[in-house]
Amino acid sequence: MILPGVSIGYGSFVAAGAVTTDVPAMSLAKGVLARISPLPDKLREPNIALNWKHLLTPDHQ
Repeated sequence: MILPGVSIGYGSFVAAGAVTTDVPAMSLAKGVLARISPLPDKLREPNIALNWKHLLTPDHQ
């Protein structure tokens, strides 16, 4: 669950849990209540390479 008014930063991953605060870019939010940690290096570079941003725009739906 992500509460209203909470923003998820570019390149972040949100696992199962309740997100009650903003999630900075390139972070990992997991657990109940979600704990936010930096994105591990093994996910950071592939995430940048895939450029997920195009999946979030209405032009690509």
